[in-house]
Amino acid sequence: MLSKKLIAKSLLFSFLFFSLAFADSAEVENQPSPNRLYQVELIIYSQLSEEALQSEEWPFVENKISLPASTIEFQNPSFTASASYSLLSPRNFKLSAEANQLKKDPHYKVLLHMAWQQPMIAGKTMPPIHFMGGTAFDDRGNPLSLTSQEDFQNENLRWQVNGMLTLAMRHYFDLHFNILFTEPASQITRFVSEGNLQNIEGDLAYFRVIQDRRTKSQELNYIDSPLYGILVEIFPVK
Repeated sequence: MLSKKLIAKSLLFSFLFFSLAFADSAEVENQPSPNRLYQVELIIYSQLSEEALQSEEWPFVENKISLPASTIEFQNPSFTASASYSLLSPRNFKLSAEANQLKKDPHYKVLLHMAWQQPMIAGKTMPPIHFMGGTAFDDRGNPLSLTSQEDFQNENLRWQVNGMLTLAMRHYFDLHFNILFTEPASQITRFVSEGNLQNIEGDLAYFRVIQDRRTKSQELNYIDSPLYGILVEIFPVK
């Protein structure tokens, strides 16, 4: 008999397949155009389960992300939006239906949904985009309530999602994800023996997702891992 988790994932795949098929059937401009603005939309969610955690051993993970000097940090209080780079409000989201579908399913938890506008230059790798989201933890694994923009930059915070997306435009868009995920160790060890966990430091457990994807404009991409998932799509700005 299929598990509830597998059935839920099958239903989600069906929904996403419909979204992809609809996008492919529409008459849209899906080849990159040089030197223009694009909207990038990103949804990251968790799918933590006992089954997934016990499916493999979890190696040591470095618990930080190294940011190049050129990194665009929308969530930094000192960041100033420009005509080229700007963070978009939820009213500009184009993947709200997909996010709502995930939120309706108790097996998934949306950790981050954001969109931004940026330029793409043919043949060039653009500065990486840094993003953070989900719950912020202290070093004991306790969730924190943040009240100001300055709180977001506290060096002692451990964000549930902390990653970078680097994009390059050639014949297609090349995407490179490097994401560090953080969870309270107590939430992980109740599902799996610590003997299978080399990724726990103190009261926190760390997981990393590194993925590359090649895509076209207006093509919804689904990136799966045992514990987390990513939806990403790039739209030309009219």
